Amino acid sequence: MRAAVYGDWEYVLYVDKRVVDAAVSWILGFQTAEGKFVETEHYIHTPLDSRMSDQTPDSRVAMTAHVLIALNECAALVEGHTRNRVVEAILSGIKYLEAKLNMIADTHALAIAVWALHLGRSEQLQTALNHLMNQIRVNTDGLPYWSPTEIPSPPVKKENQRLFRGARLYTEGDSAAVEATSYALLAFLAQDGVSPITDNIVLWLLLQVVEGLASIFR
Repeated sequence: MRAAVYGDWEYVLYVDKRVVDAAVSWILGFQTAEGKFVETEHYIHTPLDSRMSDQTPDSRVAMTAHVLIALNECAALVEGHTRNRVVEAILSGIKYLEAKLNMIADTHALAIAVWALHLGRSEQLQTALNHLMNQIRVNTDGLPYWSPTEIPSPPVKKENQRLFRGARLYTEGDSAAVEATSYALLAFLAQDGVSPITDNIVLWLLLQVVEGLASIFR
């Protein structure tokens, strides 16, 4: 929504502030007194993906983190009472994530939560980054990534005395690994800037989009 509200193209695509205000207010209605955001009753009983459930602690953490990221993006688009509600919701959500930080077992949920904590300027950010580093995985190429399950490296094939990177094969959970690793990259870039670990994270992400024998192994 924030991308749609842009001065250079408001004569082509205009989003009324009342629409933004109503959308943000609707989202805020799903926050509990504890600070977490929950799914609608209908989704809880009939989820789009049977593997997803709002009944697990980590799913609530991931949901809350996603909403906090969105609210941080949209905060500048609302004014007055709604703006105050957004600020209060972000603070409450950050407190919820901080309270659950030591209990997050799912790497995917943790990575999203770390980025939300960064945007919310949490005092527990360094602790969250340490937790994230404790859940790091390293593939056979020595490249770091974050995933609930192991993601094997693409195969390497030798032809005419040269090594070629093969096509990446589908692996269960690879989309979650890409998302988690991307959020981890954002967090480390924001914290320390470009560094050897961020360079290697980017290399791992690039390997996930290689198609065919197109990449020379170096």
